[in-house]
Amino acid sequence: MKIYDIVFIGSGLSSSVTLYNILSKIRDNSVLNKGVNIAVVEKNDEFWKGIAYGNRASVHSLTINPVKDFFLEEEKPVFFQWLEKIRSGDQGTITAQEKEVLDDWILSYSDKLDQGNVDGVYIPRFLYGVYLAQKLEKIIAECKANNLANVDLISGEVINAVKQDKNQYTVEIKSVEERFFIRTNVLVLSIGGLDINHTNGNSSNHFLNIDDIYYPTLDVTLNKIDVALTLLPQPLRNILIIGSNASASEMVYLLNKRNKVNQDSFNKIVILSNSGLPDRLVVNSDYDHILMHLRDLEEKENYSADALMDAIEKDVKNAIDNQLSAGNILYSLNERFFKIQKKLSDIEALKFFRVHGWSYTRITRRTSESYYIAEAELIKTGKLHFLKGRFVKLCDEQNNNGGLNFTYEASDTVIEKEYSGAFPIIINCTGSEHITNTSTTLIKNLISKQIVKINENGMGLAVDENFAANNNLYIMGPLLAGIYTKNYKFWHLENAKRLNSLASALSDIIFSKIVCPV
Repeated sequence: MKIYDIVFIGSGLSSSVTLYNILSKIRDNSVLNKGVNIAVVEKNDEFWKGIAYGNRASVHSLTINPVKDFFLEEEKPVFFQWLEKIRSGDQGTITAQEKEVLDDWILSYSDKLDQGNVDGVYIPRFLYGVYLAQKLEKIIAECKANNLANVDLISGEVINAVKQDKNQYTVEIKSVEERFFIRTNVLVLSIGGLDINHTNGNSSNHFLNIDDIYYPTLDVTLNKIDVALTLLPQPLRNILIIGSNASASEMVYLLNKRNKVNQDSFNKIVILSNSGLPDRLVVNSDYDHILMHLRDLEEKENYSADALMDAIEKDVKNAIDNQLSAGNILYSLNERFFKIQKKLSDIEALKFFRVHGWSYTRITRRTSESYYIAEAELIKTGKLHFLKGRFVKLCDEQNNNGGLNFTYEASDTVIEKEYSGAFPIIINCTGSEHITNTSTTLIKNLISKQIVKINENGMGLAVDENFAANNNLYIMGPLLAGIYTKNYKFWHLENAKRLNSLASALSDIIFSKIVCPV
């Protein structure tokens, strides 16, 4: 059994950034007297990019956040210096389709790129994936050539990890051909997320029920939708999207691109979500003057978590009454919120996090401006509608020639009822399972053996201030959702800038451990 110094489970953004920073420290320091052996285990066929920035997403997909909120300040000039090389023709291994999309994007933003006025720009997601991969491949090769570190890339799914003496871990891996084991001194669990929520039906010869838009890739899913739509008369080309998360926003954007080419490509899209409204926001300039209730609250010496949330909701309503989206006031809202939040007592701060954290997250959720514009265009033409409620299940008996029937609970009631229409295409965008009810084999095994625990907020895995869930076992990425420690308080962790910052902190911790192992 091969023994490693560090093993990473998963190779998406959080793994890639953590590993890159560790290798950078190894390269730039001479304190190690031997090479470091590292393994990265990835169950998919692409390393370093994850779903968001790799080939499973569409080449047309954009980042959810603009440059200002996507990059750490120190990384932004590095990325755009790299981009200048791309613009000058050094495009490496990008595909012909990627080159076409990249050229169109550069042409659209050439003035802003030339002037360095990029804070409000949304970049193609695949481009950031190429950047990540090239960074990793370069530093891995450099460390290997200088006998500083060796990184083994292992294709397979980790299904178990068992704690051994001396706080080592034996990792069980299932590949296409076999099951095998490796051992490590330090284990980093950084999978991008849990298995997806599944609906209760399958596709038929006539209708599509799509559970995972990224399997095998988003472009394959879109092609399936195109084929299914062409087999239907135009009035029946209706699509139901369950959920209103970032994936739903991305899907609407990509379907709208097809609609611009062929206005008969679909008849309408209906989004079923608890809010009945799009959760995505467009962010503009300063609107602090709208935040009257938060300003009044800030002047008071004592206030509660409930009072803070009440002021937020009233100011958001005030924005809407003034023909502004919640996104218009986002920067001002966040700035004033964090200022006031620091004045809460420890008890009230924890209460806000646990009771109101998800509500605040939904208010401040946003997406690419291009995605927002796509939604607005479809709403204006009557092709995008929102249904307020919670999806329950596909009906057991399906007798409608026009599509699949389903039941749902309207948001103002708990009564389950059948929707009056049918949809030949249903797309599941409800996201990942909840960690308290996950079917992900590795997480189930780790929890059952009490190697890891669910955190008190019930959103992710419990860790200490150093991201440790157990001795020599560290968590990074979306599994840190609900973290509440002295330095870190996050309800969810999907933002690239935030993940980069946390990954940098973890790399310091792990480097110190391999330099001075306990």
